[in-house]
Amino acid sequence: MINALIEDFGKKNLIIICDKESLDVAEDFKDKLLQKNIESLLISEDEFDLFNATLSGDDFLLVLSKTGQNPMLRKMIVKARRKNLKVYGVYDNFRCGLALLSDKYFITSKYSNFLNTLFMMMNLQNKKSMPQKANVFSHVNGSIIRVNVTLGDEVKKGSVLAIIESMKMEMELVCDMNGIVDEIWVAPGDAVFIDDPIMFINDE
Repeated sequence: MINALIEDFGKKNLIIICDKESLDVAEDFKDKLLQKNIESLLISEDEFDLFNATLSGDDFLLVLSKTGQNPMLRKMIVKARRKNLKVYGVYDNFRCGLALLSDKYFITSKYSNFLNTLFMMMNLQNKKSMPQKANVFSHVNGSIIRVNVTLGDEVKKGSVLAIIESMKMEMELVCDMNGIVDEIWVAPGDAVFIDDPIMFINDE
């Protein structure tokens, strides 16, 4: 389901729909997607009736729900399917998922787990498509909290290049050479694994 969702990013218009109980989660999700340069439109249940008529074949839906019991949410999903739109769902429990969707495009997961998995897989796909010109690599599994340098910066041996959160601890990524920052492969929020490329320091 997540691979299919990632493939649709950028191809069609992402519309996030949610019930009132999930509005805070949906707003957070929209903000985090925007940090990845993925734009979306958020529709809460108060706006369903107004928005139903505007759905088109250029749209796809992501449903966020904690209960699956909202009749307006179900109505929105049915209308989207009648227009042959792809509908994804993220629900807190399996019963909730069955109440709203019965096809392959829903996942039962806590929101935070889903978000971490989604961005981890997006990060991995990006890395597969980028040239691996790097001589600074992650020494832990975790997520990037801060990148302390920008392209063109001069760094020295011992400089702290980035901060990685791993097992609830902040780990410093320390430079082991003098040089100029030529490439940066990560940004705050990115998931990284041991030996993932972080940046390239030109030491010539």
